[in-house]
Amino acid sequence: MSSVLFTKHIGGFTTELRAKELDLTRELILNAQQIGLLLQDHKASACVGGKNENCAILTNIPGVNTAKFRAVTATAYNLHLDTSMVNPVKLDAFINDAILEYNIGSKEQPSFIRDKGLEYRQANNEKNEVLNIALRQYINNRIEATKQIIVEENIDQNERYKALQALSIASQIAIMSVDMPAKLKADIAKAYEDVCNEVGKKDLEVAVRSSAVGEDSADAAFAGAQDTYLNIKGSDTVVLHVQRDFASGFNIRSLEYRLSQIDEAINSGTSREQALKSFDFNNIAVSVVIQQMIKSQIAGTAFSIDPSSGMDNVVSIDANFGYGETVVGGIVTPDNFLVTKDGKLIVKTLGPKDVMMVNKETGTGTMEIKTPAEKVFEWTLSDDQVRAIADMVKRVESHYGIYMDTEFAIDDTGLYLVQARPETKHSKQAKENPGVIPMKTKEVAEKDFTEAVKVGKVLLKGDGASKGAATGKVVFVDKITPEVFTRFKKGDILVAERTDPDFLPLFKLAGAVVANVGGRTSHAAITSRELSIPAVIGVNNIEALKAMNGKIITVDGTRGSIIEGELDLVEAGKDIDTLRIKEQYPTKTAVGLILADVDAAKELNSLKNIPDFKVGLLRAEFVLGAIGVHYKALKAYDAGVFNRIVTLAETGELEKTLAEISQKKDTIANISSTGIHDVELISEEEGLLYDMVTIGLDKFQSRNELLENVKEIKSSIEDKLKISGYKSGKEFYVEMLSQRVALFARSFEGKDVIYRTTDYKSNEYEGLTGGVLFEGKEDNPMIGYRGVSRGIDTWEIEAFKKARTTYGATNLHIMLPFVRKESEIAATSTELRTQLSSNAGKGLKIFVMAEVPSVARNPHAYLRYVDGFSIGSNDLTQGYLMTDRDSARLQGTYDEEDPALVEATLAIIFSAIKEGKEVGYCGMGVSNSPLIAGMVSIAGITSASATPDVYVKVKEIIHGIEQQGVSVEKLGEWIQKYTEQKMVNALDELDKTGLYTFGTNFSKGFSPKEAYNWVSSAYRIASEQTYNIDEEKSLRGKLSQKLLLKVMEPIIKANQHYSEIVNKALNTAGFASAQEYSMMLENRRNLEEKIEQIMLLISKKPEFDHSTTFRNKISYLYSRIKTIDSHDQRIKKQAEEVKKASGSADYQSKQAELERLQGIKQQLIGLKHNILYWAEKYDIK
Repeated sequence: MSSVLFTKHIGGFTTELRAKELDLTRELILNAQQIGLLLQDHKASACVGGKNENCAILTNIPGVNTAKFRAVTATAYNLHLDTSMVNPVKLDAFINDAILEYNIGSKEQPSFIRDKGLEYRQANNEKNEVLNIALRQYINNRIEATKQIIVEENIDQNERYKALQALSIASQIAIMSVDMPAKLKADIAKAYEDVCNEVGKKDLEVAVRSSAVGEDSADAAFAGAQDTYLNIKGSDTVVLHVQRDFASGFNIRSLEYRLSQIDEAINSGTSREQALKSFDFNNIAVSVVIQQMIKSQIAGTAFSIDPSSGMDNVVSIDANFGYGETVVGGIVTPDNFLVTKDGKLIVKTLGPKDVMMVNKETGTGTMEIKTPAEKVFEWTLSDDQVRAIADMVKRVESHYGIYMDTEFAIDDTGLYLVQARPETKHSKQAKENPGVIPMKTKEVAEKDFTEAVKVGKVLLKGDGASKGAATGKVVFVDKITPEVFTRFKKGDILVAERTDPDFLPLFKLAGAVVANVGGRTSHAAITSRELSIPAVIGVNNIEALKAMNGKIITVDGTRGSIIEGELDLVEAGKDIDTLRIKEQYPTKTAVGLILADVDAAKELNSLKNIPDFKVGLLRAEFVLGAIGVHYKALKAYDAGVFNRIVTLAETGELEKTLAEISQKKDTIANISSTGIHDVELISEEEGLLYDMVTIGLDKFQSRNELLENVKEIKSSIEDKLKISGYKSGKEFYVEMLSQRVALFARSFEGKDVIYRTTDYKSNEYEGLTGGVLFEGKEDNPMIGYRGVSRGIDTWEIEAFKKARTTYGATNLHIMLPFVRKESEIAATSTELRTQLSSNAGKGLKIFVMAEVPSVARNPHAYLRYVDGFSIGSNDLTQGYLMTDRDSARLQGTYDEEDPALVEATLAIIFSAIKEGKEVGYCGMGVSNSPLIAGMVSIAGITSASATPDVYVKVKEIIHGIEQQGVSVEKLGEWIQKYTEQKMVNALDELDKTGLYTFGTNFSKGFSPKEAYNWVSSAYRIASEQTYNIDEEKSLRGKLSQKLLLKVMEPIIKANQHYSEIVNKALNTAGFASAQEYSMMLENRRNLEEKIEQIMLLISKKPEFDHSTTFRNKISYLYSRIKTIDSHDQRIKKQAEEVKKASGSADYQSKQAELERLQGIKQQLIGLKHNILYWAEKYDIK
């Protein structure tokens, strides 16, 4: 670790102090300042290990509270091993018997070894024996005897584990078998007294923790491999536990971890000799921390990066009541708080914290107890506490200059960071593969997962802690014993209540990991990510997991699902090298993402560093699925409607109430005869009640069945709110939606993220809890009550507003789905701008999803109300061709390349560009069809979005097309060539079938017209054959028809006149020619680059949102040009300020502001002609 890490803030050590210290590496005990001096000389790590090193650094970071401590050095450890003597013959005999005893029984290793070591010590006094050798020599002899077995390649895992276990037991008993040197014991006791004195308490409770050399370093986390002892007090007790920590350097998990590091180093290309040298057992050295015990009421871990995804503008906090070991050890599924580093956004996930660790009622040590029932579903941390933890973690990260993993504790005196260590996985990845987003995994195919959900094969859900998928046999493991290795084979699925470092050998064999409890910073989660093993944690159904033992399952770590049986896995994803894309594939068309999963957004957040990136479509449906309850059901719950229905039914007044509401509805329906002021209005509560009963009675066979469902749904909502940590339906819905949508946007700060309001269809809403009471049956939900026709609920608007304001997602914009009529967009856009006024609406852009033919036929009418379009190709294709896109039978009809769709798509693009608005494309067309990708980019679309798995492919395709330099004038010819080539390919395939014998004069070199004539003739002949009385000939005729239909489609397309189609689209947009449009597009693109430069100058002051549309930028700059005189006055005034400030501390800042104002004026003058041109085009006054 660099000395800079410490000396940044420690400073001030005098040469006098330095001279007095002499050689600190020879000391047995060191304090924080002394460790600081070693840091300056780069000697600290070898002397006190990573944990002590980091404790010393923490004490010198301003604004960070940490516990008092002393370090027992590796020199002290070596003193014990080098000067303590043992009788190898006696000790060997005793240890060999102990190993046999351990293997026969079912014993916990630490307590067994502790007791055996003390038993031997009390029974033997070896000071006068001739055969004594140093303790180190004895252990080295043991190491050499087993070393070849341990490092041998292709060794049976059971034999390897038994050899390692024997070494572990022998070494630990040996270290505990002899009393430590008197001076060492005295120095340790003095160190404990010094900590007591600094805190001001006699017999202070302390934590005794290992700080092995290499542990908690930037290269190896050691993941809690050595022992930690809590609530230790009294000098003699502290001395004993320091010796136990010395011994824990050889515990089984520590040795396994070192072996895994050796294996990893060799696999990464390090020579075996070097790997063994770095992590050799002969090099084990243990330092120990004696640290003030914080009697924590709440404790846990805090990473300065999201440990699952690598998102680095957040702090991830896991917390539980009591001591933090329940979090670190994965004993519970903790609360998780993901907080942005500006403190604005906190995304909360409540964990079922059923166990907590507290001090033993008497004596030393700690114990686990059941969490009091009222605390299990209570948030551990307040928002202020979350921000305070995040602030300390940010300070630590800033000081170290790397991502950090910390542990915190809160007692009645305040907040403390008790440990800190470099985060290893993402730091290493960033160092070795900068700018690369890992995407390659084995996954469950989307269609297979959808089918598994449909048929009920998704058995359990949890937290997907490590992405990817694996299939295998379940082996449920209670604890690690040699027997486990006889039944656990490579590729098996490791399932456990929780894991700890003892499980590491099984992780290296496992195909996937499932843990019943644990958070994203638990051992199971961290180790799975380090080893790139799919993992699902926090399942919280231990009986169901135990029942799976021996069964075949598929673990889907990407979706957090456990699926029954074996599914075929597909190779998915391609690593995204953002630096390569940025340098090699720049595009005028912004290429973005279609996203629904917030975890995917976190993983992909570094795409924001690509200049032409945006999120073209953020779908809300995934978040709605996480909420899982119909929004009207939550409203009814809050309003007490569930209880009221039951009460009305029991009192016999339900029909009367329904009749009264029905009468009101009839009166409102005939408002023209009564007048608005005489109508008795229906309250929201009455409307909910009426829907629940009338719709429910249509679906259930009796009133009793309806009432049972009403009670059951109410109970389900209560449970959902309880386990989610919310008191009301509104709080639950608004917070879940706003937090997660904001996290989406904050993942891509600085880039537009376009949120599409909810577009569930009625059958999808019906599947949510309570949905059965609010969704009437529709024969065709695809074109039914959906999108803007359903309206945007006030809770959704409130959540969106909160995301933009409270949670700082100012790059979040809104898009309206399935708009059918101009009146819909007129009303909805007005309502949104009213509801999202002031801060919530600052810089807000509203888009329409252009996915209904009425929008494509009259785009200018809709553009009057919004800032742009996003072409929803899936529904637009469905609407134009009147084909069900979900129907397998109609897959051949569903065609985004159909000429009608080509014209519609181009008309939408041309119209938006003409109006100075944005226009994007959201659909698989840009990845599946070179025609679509080429057409939209040549036409000048502002953005094209695709799913993450094809992002790189789309980027490369569009870059390649743009490099061809095809102009809009040549677009028709370009499409023509593309369709003719597809025709040629189809004829080539036809040639292979032998169907060319139908008709006459077949040629693979047909022109489009010749091909059409031939295929028409061939189809006629095939049709005649279907009526042949010979059944075989008739069947062959029908088969021939099908094959000919396939080739007929590309032939017909090749016979279209695409230049005419392009011109029709241009005319719809209001252009007389392609040349006129092309000149306008080029002018706009060139001007946008220059505008961006001036906006960078302007945006240093909060005058303008530079992410706004081109038209709005023109309007703003036009106003600046018209007021250039006042700008001159500002320049003149600033020049006077500069003159006055000459020679003062403010001079440079005032001079910089003067230069900024002068630069704005100069650029405004340079752009004046173009700005006036566009202002006139857009009729800007």
